[in-house]
Amino acid sequence: MTRTLLAVLLLAPLSAAAQDTPAQDAAESSPTDIRRVLSPALPDTLTTAELDGRATGTPYTGIVADRWPNGRLKLLRSVEDGRPAGLWTEWYESGVVRYLAEWHPEGAGEGVWYYFHESGVVRYRSVYSRDRPVGPTEGWHDDGRKAFEGQYEDNRREGLWRSWGADGRLDREVTFAADTAVSVAATWRPGSPAPCATPCLLAPGVLSTSADEFRLAFAPGGDEAYLTRRPAGGVQQIYSTRFVDGRWSEPTLASFSTDVEEEPFVSADGQRIVFSSRRPMPDRRADRSDNLWIAERVGAGWGDPRPLPRAVNRPRPSEAGWPLHSELGGTLLADGSLLFWTAREDARDADLFVAPPSGTSFGPPVPLGPPVNSPAFESAAAVSPDGRLLVFQRAYAPGGAGQEDLYVATRDGDGWGSVRRLDGGVSTASNESFPSFTPDGRSLVFASDRDGSWSLYVVDARALKTSAD
Repeated sequence: MTRTLLAVLLLAPLSAAAQDTPAQDAAESSPTDIRRVLSPALPDTLTTAELDGRATGTPYTGIVADRWPNGRLKLLRSVEDGRPAGLWTEWYESGVVRYLAEWHPEGAGEGVWYYFHESGVVRYRSVYSRDRPVGPTEGWHDDGRKAFEGQYEDNRREGLWRSWGADGRLDREVTFAADTAVSVAATWRPGSPAPCATPCLLAPGVLSTSADEFRLAFAPGGDEAYLTRRPAGGVQQIYSTRFVDGRWSEPTLASFSTDVEEEPFVSADGQRIVFSSRRPMPDRRADRSDNLWIAERVGAGWGDPRPLPRAVNRPRPSEAGWPLHSELGGTLLADGSLLFWTAREDARDADLFVAPPSGTSFGPPVPLGPPVNSPAFESAAAVSPDGRLLVFQRAYAPGGAGQEDLYVATRDGDGWGSVRRLDGGVSTASNESFPSFTPDGRSLVFASDRDGSWSLYVVDARALKTSAD
């Protein structure tokens, strides 16, 4: 098979009008000429059905040609001794080339293979050697924007593979070694589907860096977010970022974060933000434990934070160890109550608590109870936007995948049903904690130290569903 014919068929039959190209004319009016170009020894022309219906005997050598009901060519391929050989071309019914490949005389894929969109734009291009992909491979969206690119080495993906959305913005980066993904990164953007079916690093270099990052909280609409960041040698504080021009901006220190602070949460209406802080309490300045504070939206920013009442923020005895009488992970629920975690009596037995609404504040909290609270260490909870799923961290639990794992419970009446550990790449031998949901509920974000430092990961929330869902 000559590269000349490959180029002719690539350039010519890309539209319905291509039925009038010289290559098509040769196929329709001068079969002898086409046979001579395809192979010097192709005496016959059959359809695929005729070839499949042939009695066993001498292997077929010739051309296989099929047509659409409108008379246009559907398939044209050469066969030598019963095996594909030379050029193989398929067309859409509109006359646009759908598939173009070359085959080694021994019947194996060889050379450059192309798939086309019906618009005529190349959809996929890869290089094969004896049916095995080798070298670069790439693809395009229907409008010509790049869809993906990567590299094969002897049928195995190697190095960095990138994919882009239909809007032209980078969606995923996966690094392969011997066809195994050793790192995966993706960006979640407002209004987009979940970017990863299994956990992948979220916005590397921006939201996930060499610092420790955890507890990402989205404002309504998803174009504003807050996260906890702890630089090497520093303390944790709260940073803000915005989704602008197709990407998350470099996080900057939030205006209200002035001390050791973490685990932000933005209310569903975007008007309040709750976070944990070690700043001095107005009525007990010697207490430097973690306490819950709240700030109200003022314009595009936030007003001065104020601490939640003593019913929630319990004073910590000076001799108590963390997290005894520390309150963290505040989450405002749809009914106006406050979900948070603390250790009331034993530093190794933290539990989740709910404080009911009381006027403009909150009343005395009550423990969430079993099956969520247990003799293990429960903390850092998130409730899905539809209120049906509770994801939380549990540590020191029998049968855990690591020291800290993520668990999920499904709403059961006024409480929560049975609890199960999240696997499928979520809970690992490393530590996983600090879950949160994207505003649309389609993705779960969590933090893990699986790569050495705490970083943010994102996964399709459908991975959380139970069989009963």
